[in-house]
Amino acid sequence: MRCKTIGPTTQKLKYLRTQQLTHPQSYQLLNSSTRFNLRTQKLTSQPVNCFFSTNGQNTITDRGECINKTCFHKLTQPYIIQLLAKINHFFSFFVQKYSNYLAVSTSSSNWCVWDNFELYYYGPTIGGEAEALPTETMTADTWYYFDIAVAGNYNLTTTTIGDIVYTTDETILIENESSVTDNFSGTENVALTAGRYYVKSASAQTLAVAAASYSYVLGDATLSVADGSYTQNQTFTVTFASAATSDPDASPALVDNSTATVNGTSVSLTAVTNGFSLDLGTLAANTAYVISIPASVYGYADQSMNEAISLTVNTPTVFDGEYVLYDATNKLFLGRGNSWGTEASADKYGIPFNLATDATGVSSIEFVDWTGVYLFLTGTSIFTDGSSTGWTLEPTTDGYYLKTSDGAYYTAHASGGYGEYVYATDAESSATVWTLKTTAERDAIIDAYPTDNITNVISASGISTTAANFETYLSENYTAVDYTSAVGTATFAGEVGDWTWNATNRTQDNQPAYGTGYAEVWCATGYYSQTIAASSLPAGIYKVTVDGFERRATTATSTSLGAAGYNVVSSFLSANDEQVRFTDWYDTTTRPGNVTGAVTTFTNGEATNELYIYLDGETDLTLTVKKPNYIHDCWMIFNNVTLTRYCTAATMSISASSYGTFIAPFDVTIPDDVTAYTVSAVSDNVLTMAEVETTIPANTPVVVENTTEAAIAETFYGQSTASKTSYTSGLLTGVYAATEITSGYVLQTIDDAQAFYAVDANDAITVPANKCYLTVSSGATKAFYFDTATAIKNVIEGAQKGEIFDVTGRKVSRMQKGGVYVVNGQKVIVK
Repeated sequence: MRCKTIGPTTQKLKYLRTQQLTHPQSYQLLNSSTRFNLRTQKLTSQPVNCFFSTNGQNTITDRGECINKTCFHKLTQPYIIQLLAKINHFFSFFVQKYSNYLAVSTSSSNWCVWDNFELYYYGPTIGGEAEALPTETMTADTWYYFDIAVAGNYNLTTTTIGDIVYTTDETILIENESSVTDNFSGTENVALTAGRYYVKSASAQTLAVAAASYSYVLGDATLSVADGSYTQNQTFTVTFASAATSDPDASPALVDNSTATVNGTSVSLTAVTNGFSLDLGTLAANTAYVISIPASVYGYADQSMNEAISLTVNTPTVFDGEYVLYDATNKLFLGRGNSWGTEASADKYGIPFNLATDATGVSSIEFVDWTGVYLFLTGTSIFTDGSSTGWTLEPTTDGYYLKTSDGAYYTAHASGGYGEYVYATDAESSATVWTLKTTAERDAIIDAYPTDNITNVISASGISTTAANFETYLSENYTAVDYTSAVGTATFAGEVGDWTWNATNRTQDNQPAYGTGYAEVWCATGYYSQTIAASSLPAGIYKVTVDGFERRATTATSTSLGAAGYNVVSSFLSANDEQVRFTDWYDTTTRPGNVTGAVTTFTNGEATNELYIYLDGETDLTLTVKKPNYIHDCWMIFNNVTLTRYCTAATMSISASSYGTFIAPFDVTIPDDVTAYTVSAVSDNVLTMAEVETTIPANTPVVVENTTEAAIAETFYGQSTASKTSYTSGLLTGVYAATEITSGYVLQTIDDAQAFYAVDANDAITVPANKCYLTVSSGATKAFYFDTATAIKNVIEGAQKGEIFDVTGRKVSRMQKGGVYVVNGQKVIVK
């Protein structure tokens, strides 16, 4: 074998590793055809004789001393033995004992060849010193032995607490007994092989060795749900964490094909760690489940098995989850706002919350927009920003009563200075019946509000259309008229103007604030409002718009809520009984962080909110912009309130000193310098006209006379009451859309003569919208002219040139002074 030096003697050999020495054992390192054998003994601190030998012609010496290739030395610790071997020249080898290890190395970098290097132990043995293990007390520091005939587990029982060291090697004296031996200290179930064991105790005591007897303890059952408790888990488990046995070959187990019953129905048992489980099946709310588990289905077979288990567990009235409480009668949700901005409210938007019920059946209500805050009771007031009060949901007709867990109080609605709120009452008769909605169901209700708003307007105004077609109907049938001038400070420019700020108890320094292009409320709660008198707002359909958004809390919180799909904005614009929620800050493109950015957002049209309202002309319009909820850093900002009236336009156009016709689907006040007439009859070819005083009634066709020398063209706006496209009153028919007629008489000017001329059936004439025509049957009368007596004469069709007619249509031979005549179809006044 060849080995190469690896450095100081404290390092391990590269090829022959330093190893802990045990006995008996041989170590072999094979290298080509050379074999190196080393038999080792444990070294002790006592002087011992060591024998070294080699096969070959080399000389082995110890510090130059050698006896026929064999050297005897006393080894003391530590002791370095220097060996010299000659192959062409001398080499130095070192054998050193340290920490029960043997290290072999060379002192030079040259190579050497050796073989059959052996180390022998020549010390005393235990076998000659040990005594048989006595039944009486062992003497301290004395070796004893006992024999194990059959390998197996044995109990070793001692009388005192102390280590008893042992070994099975009778030829080894123990150098450090506490570190190199196993200890017996009253140990049960020690696995011993067959053979002789040598033992020694540091103190006098008795050691009894006997075949092991095993213990089997299953321990108490731990139930995943206690008897009478509430559960929402479909799986029920029974565990025995304290199960223990001294039998190394045993472990607790579930008996094959074991079953239990749940409400009388058999269910299988399934093994789990330290126990078993069963499936309760699909759980129903507010239901009791009786579980019966028979004895002896789990444990140590034929030793320790479970006792029978019988219990009842319950499910809560409502399972844990995310909900919104909804008052279906009043169409309001449980929310946050009102006094201090955190009192429980009953509002149109609500806040989703997480419902969690414990094992006693008591629930907590934690809102999703404010981590760690709950619905809680203080006195008879209920707030939404504190530690949880225990609640229960008690089923009742069409929903639930929300009650305190002690049953003392119900929740109920009331109205106060800040709107509807929720308080505690001990009277069931005044309690609110809530229904549970999911967040998705809540969102669907809120998303339907614009449609509900339009439906309300359609009903109030009496127009005939659907909510889906409403805006198309408006554009096709009405004219949008800007009434924003009626709104005080519609666009903020550093002043509040006609808006009044009303703060709640939750105030904030320097809030609200306003400037050019905005009014804002940060942290604080309250509302802006103003009232516009009915006298400034004629009856009709109006649209109110406002640029505004709410950031629910900090940017991070609002982003998190938005990304999770929550819209919990509560700020809104209201117009009398109608309201629209502000845009969620998260839903804007810019998501601004200051007022400058907010103004840009408004300019970009990213946060425009609108609602419709019908005004009857007698009711004032109250506009409110409200921020009802308090959460720190919650920010509401708005600007640009506009008011648009949707109404029917009817234009009255009359040439200077002339006549015209007019009809409108709403009442019209007769302008100055205009006289209106109805045409009720015809007698002796003369039409009878009656003057209309002050107001032209809706859907009434009239003849109008301009008594000035300037043309009149005035458009009137109103809420249409028309259900038809044309209306006839007396002998006049008025139309609301351009209408082609083939009979009757139409007001025209022909050859500078204005009259109602007969319509030729072969030459139809179109009557414009808001105009009228005569429905007198066509006959010999060619036209009806106006005279100063406010009557219209006919001119006999076929009259010859030069023929003269008086105002009654009779032919006369000559005209008299002061008379009015028709000559050649023209009106002539003789002075």
